[in-house]
Amino acid sequence: MVTSTAHPPSGAAHTSARLLPAWPGSPYSMRIAASSAVVGLVAMLVLGLAIRGSRAEIGADLCLNNVHSPVLDAISQAVSVGFQPASAVVIGCLLAAAVALKSGRLLTGPAAGAAVACGWLVTGVLKVIVARPRPEWTDAVHRVVAPETDASYPSGHVAFVTALATVLVLLTWRTAARGWVLAGGVVLVAVTALARVYAVVHYPSDVVAGAVCAVCGVILAFAAMEMFERRRLRNGGTATAI
Repeated sequence: MVTSTAHPPSGAAHTSARLLPAWPGSPYSMRIAASSAVVGLVAMLVLGLAIRGSRAEIGADLCLNNVHSPVLDAISQAVSVGFQPASAVVIGCLLAAAVALKSGRLLTGPAAGAAVACGWLVTGVLKVIVARPRPEWTDAVHRVVAPETDASYPSGHVAFVTALATVLVLLTWRTAARGWVLAGGVVLVAVTALARVYAVVHYPSDVVAGAVCAVCGVILAFAAMEMFERRRLRNGGTATAI
């Protein structure tokens, strides 16, 4: 363990001691983002409660499901298995290990993993509160995956992928890879969302809410870590690189 006095630190010494890269903007922008994230989560909760008994979106599911493409079948099945909870935990652990190795700081990996978990798990809270039933599996003309019985709103698969992509974008924000990571993340989220609707296991509003909630959760996680870091350093704490 290497410690250095940080009151206040500056330059590379401060950057190297952080758990996560600094928020990509001013402290004011961070507060705006965090406040917007809270509003976004509340809005998604209100929306979910308003539509939890509605099946008006089933037409969109059936429209995609009727395409009946072997390629889409394979993608949908891969998404269903690849981003299910058990797989998501493994991916999160691999991310934490990769970030720790890349940064050279042991605690940076778990911090990144915690940010992903925050974006993902916040949907679990909304699932319990809203308790929206899944689309009727028997409505599907072409049955791609096994029926799922947990709450439909928001989509956990989409939330996890969005949280993962958001964290990776924030981690690479000040690097040349940012654009590629952002583009790849957008494509992966879109494919996951369409695959879940295609399989008739989610309504369109479920996947949209999953993405919004995940972004909001990750922003709040990053903002909380950033605020803690700045307060600790402002109060004369030590910047610890582990």
